[in-house]
Order: sequence, then C-alpha cells, then structure tokens
Amino acid sequence: MTQTLTDITQLELPDEAASGLETDTTDRVGAQRVTVNLDWWNATLTSLGLPGSPVVATDGLGRAHTSGTVRLSRADVFARAKNVDSDSDVLRLLWHTLAWSSGNRHWLARQRFGAIAADPGSAARYLRDAATIAHTDPGAAYATLRHGAIDEVRYLGPTFFTTFLYFAGQGLPSHPCVILDSHVAAALHNRCGWDSLGSGGGWSADSYQRYCDLIARWAAEQSAARGAAVRRDEIEYWLDHAATAVGGGTRGSILGRLDAFPPRPYSTVLTTQVARLPVR
Repeated sequence: MTQTLTDITQLELPDEAASGLETDTTDRVGAQRVTVNLDWWNATLTSLGLPGSPVVATDGLGRAHTSGTVRLSRADVFARAKNVDSDSDVLRLLWHTLAWSSGNRHWLARQRFGAIAADPGSAARYLRDAATIAHTDPGAAYATLRHGAIDEVRYLGPTFFTTFLYFAGQGLPSHPCVILDSHVAAALHNRCGWDSLGSGGGWSADSYQRYCDLIARWAAEQSAARGAAVRRDEIEYWLDHAATAVGGGTRGSILGRLDAFPPRPYSTVLTTQVARLPVR
C-alpha cells in the first residue's frame, strides 16, 4: 500500500519552540557537551592502527585533553572539520563525531572501527566526498553514504552519518545539513505533525532532504520574526530536547542512537522508548 507523505510545507514550528528561541540568547548549542572517556577512545583507535587519532576535548579554560573522562562539546568537533583533505583529517572528524554521538556507550563501536580498519582509504573517500557535497546538497550527501538500504561504511548508519554531515559544516550558520536521529524524528512526528516520518532510522535521502528543507524554512521564519538570526541547529537542539523530555535519554545515550545496532534490517531495531512508525 502506498504511503501518504505528510505535506511538510504546512507544518509550523510549535509555539513553545518559537518562544524558547526568542528568549535564549546564549550559545547553548555549541556548548552542548557529552561525557566521553578519552582513554578508551584513543587506546582503541591506536590499537587498531587507525589514522586520525587522538580524540581531543577542550575544557572551559581552553586547555586540550587527550586522556581522562571529559566533556566533549559540539565546538570541539567543529574544530576538526576545518580541514578534511587527507584520510587522517576526515577520519579525525569522524572519530570526534562518533565520540560526541556515543558518549560512554561503546556497544558495537569496535565492530564499526573494525569495518573501517579493513579499508580506511575507502571509508575516507566516501566520507570526504559526502563532507564536500554536504555544503550544498544534503540529499546527495546522504545518498553518498547510504545507497538505497545499504550503508556504504558498515555500522555507520543515518544517525551517525547525518551527525558527521552536520559537523562537516564547521558550525557555519549557512550549512544546510542538520542532525537527524530517533529523538529528532520522534519530536517531529509527535510534536510537530510530521505523521509519515518514522523514528526507527533507515530514512531515505529524499526524507533527509525534506527534513533539512523544513528546518531551513523554520529558521528563516524565526529569524524574520525576531529580527535576528536563528540557527538551524538551534531548532534541531530544541527537537532533541523536546523528545528526551518525554522519553528519557540524552545525546550520547543509546536511546537516541539506533545506529549502534547492526546496519540492517532497521525493522528489527526496537526499544521501549521508540515507536515503530513509517519511515518517510
């Protein structure tokens, strides 16, 4: 049976989100931090001989850390996206992205690392191509890393790689790619009226493009209403927190990161927090 897609041109940002954007003037997005055990991450990457280590976090005094349990911020990850020309550079951005996305939940991380270690050059090429395309075409960038139902880099599914596509923008407000994970998708479905969008992962490239277009429109509308720029990731941040306020879990938690499961089939990935919904 053909599924009816939600007309997202009719969706409006909820008033509670718009109100929060109007009153919050702090850099809450760039400062969003996730607890990470750098000893585990860097020892594991080194043991596999993977290029691009170490994972580095900067504290509130600007001091860089490569060991210990630290709080890794979005700003830390943005800093690794300034140069992705070499294999080491683009993989360095990936390691920081995965650390921020996963936090201290390492389930299947070794399998993910192992898949990349089997052919790091191939993984780096896919990632570098996607990072370049991400600056202008979210749907095409997404399709570079996921061909139909196949993830081009094993164990690196949409939640993780849309986070990578987002961080590839270096934090620039004009960057069109935004994180799409189960938290964000659940909020779009439950709080914003996108009835045909599922929260179980496996989204199509077209769905991701539609999502990025929607966030761009909402950011433009809120910027015009406020007379000041509203970043797209401010809206993504609100969506993430709107979902976790109801279902529990945070960034860096397995609840929002279904890609920690084997890459296919996504229909088998179930948690008590995530409803099984259509994918588009």
